[in-house]
Order: sequence, then C-alpha cells, then structure tokens
Amino acid sequence: MESLLQGRQESVAVAEEIQVGRALLQLLYVNHGQLVSKGEMCLALGAPEKLVEPALGGLVDRGLLRVAEDGYGLTEEGFQAVHQRNTSYCPHL
Repeated sequence: MESLLQGRQESVAVAEEIQVGRALLQLLYVNHGQLVSKGEMCLALGAPEKLVEPALGGLVDRGLLRVAEDGYGLTEEGFQAVHQRNTSYCPHL
C-alpha cells in the first residue's frame, strides 16, 4: 500500500510539473522578447518556487528556455513550440 501511495504522489508531482511548465511557456510566449524573473513567474502563476523551479529546469534542459542574468526567455525552439500549440486546431498539442 505504501508503494502505491508513493507512486501516486510521484505521478501527481510529474503532472504538476507538466502543468506548471505549460503555464510558464505560455507566460513567456505572451511576454516574448522580454526576460521574466523566477519571482515574477511565481507571482504571475500564483505558484510556489518549489513547483516553478523544477519546471524551469526541465524546460531549460529541453532547449525551450534560455537563462540570462535578468531572468528567463523563450528560445526560438520554445517560441515555435508554443506558437504551434496556440495556433493548432489539434486539441492534443
């Protein structure tokens, strides 16, 4: 039973990270061309840093975000991915 609960908690954590990551990408898409600090992102999403931090790291690792001294911004690949999602008729993107 304990391993089942642990597995569920891990699944919830992954789902939260995916949801926060999508929200971060959308936030940066709307603010394309500007750098947004981690604190500003947490405030805009109403999410604690402990949820935002792993999502940011995953997006940077995947090449969708760039890190600068003043904050984060979309890479060209990140911009294209969000743009495609926003303009697609496919509900599964």
